[in-house]
Amino acid sequence: MDSQWELRETDEVWLPAAPSHWSIRPMKSLFDERSVKGHPNEPLLAATQSRGVVTKEEYGLRTVVAQSGLESLKLVEPGDFVISLRSFEGGIEVSHARGIISPAYTVLRLKNQQQQRFIMRLLKSRYFLDAIRMSVTGIREGQSINYSRLGTTDIPVPTEVDMLAINRYLDYAELRIAQAIQAKIALVHLLRERKSSIETELLFGGAWTTSSNSWFGLGAPGWKQLPARALFDEVIERNSVDLPMLSVTISRGVILQSDYMRSATSKKDQSRIDRSQYKAVQPGDIVYNKMRAWQGAAGVSHHRGIVSPAYVVLRPRPGVDSSYFGHVMRTAQFAREAERWSYGIASDMWSLRPQHFKTIQFSVPMSDEQVGIVTKLSVRTAEIDRAIDSAEREVALLREYRTRLIADVVTGKKDVRVEAANLPEVDPLELAQVLSGASVIEDDVEEEVSADAD
Repeated sequence: MDSQWELRETDEVWLPAAPSHWSIRPMKSLFDERSVKGHPNEPLLAATQSRGVVTKEEYGLRTVVAQSGLESLKLVEPGDFVISLRSFEGGIEVSHARGIISPAYTVLRLKNQQQQRFIMRLLKSRYFLDAIRMSVTGIREGQSINYSRLGTTDIPVPTEVDMLAINRYLDYAELRIAQAIQAKIALVHLLRERKSSIETELLFGGAWTTSSNSWFGLGAPGWKQLPARALFDEVIERNSVDLPMLSVTISRGVILQSDYMRSATSKKDQSRIDRSQYKAVQPGDIVYNKMRAWQGAAGVSHHRGIVSPAYVVLRPRPGVDSSYFGHVMRTAQFAREAERWSYGIASDMWSLRPQHFKTIQFSVPMSDEQVGIVTKLSVRTAEIDRAIDSAEREVALLREYRTRLIADVVTGKKDVRVEAANLPEVDPLELAQVLSGASVIEDDVEEEVSADAD
């Protein structure tokens, strides 16, 4: 080896030690900050934690043709780094497209492009997240990250030889791990398709068909067609006691927010929010996210808690089984109907407002039949649910292993030079494709939106 791998202490809280032959430099010395505006015709970009900075069209966010204020948005070029309002959760993202993005974001360009692959991993590593969180201004999630403060943070810069070895090692490791994740995700998709088929069969009366003009098909003989206003009462009970926070997720329905909070910082910031206007939820209530009902963000609550004022809380009337309709409102068929009734003036801010939800027609079995369908559904999908849970746990473990490995390698905790020397080169295009396929958002947990978005 050209140099021994010895660690020396640093003055950085997030980086207690680094290889003694690496340089330690302020972050801002590696970047040029850019704030180019006046390009309203460029595509709108979205900063995502799973796929980097991509066009909203590629990410699947709906956009309207005409929007005001586009001249004030910042221009981003491929390879630029973007500090978004969510970077304290998932790190600083690199852009894969040219376009424009919020003026509240910080756009950075690396001075030495040869460092790109190493730096992009470092800035998303779990250890560097601590440095980011120390630079968050404000007390609530989504507040700005102070780049003038973050820019003074020291970061490790390997020698050119070490950087090449690190890139080779992590390219190979990430490819293998991502391939394993992809295989598990494909299995989950197949299992969910099977489950969806069973749900469609039972929830929509057996022989579901699109020959009817209704979103729920023909239904079964004897089933009534009733508007939502005849089935549910909207409940607006303000928070009066210290109840746990709930949220509505696309994949798991209504859950305790503490089940998915990923960092102590997030929990601390959440504890400071004024929740006096939040809505109380009782077990058996159905909750949907107005902004994401068209994606399936709905479900029945099994908890007593509170939700954002932007959520809608429904209490089923007598004879209406909340479990049955909780299942119905999480189907792809209902999601499409919710989209049809959603309105708004901005791209991804379409809202299924209560007055519009109340007009949606449902196919309604008799009360005892609703309960029977839920029981049958539970029996027929139990094994599928267990298989999905098992595969998702394996995906989570693989992701955790990848996160830990990358963090240890880019901060010099792990010397990979010998191993890297014996690994084959990885095709960058193949790696990008596999990583993209393995970057499915784990739970699609929805951000809370302001109470005035109604």
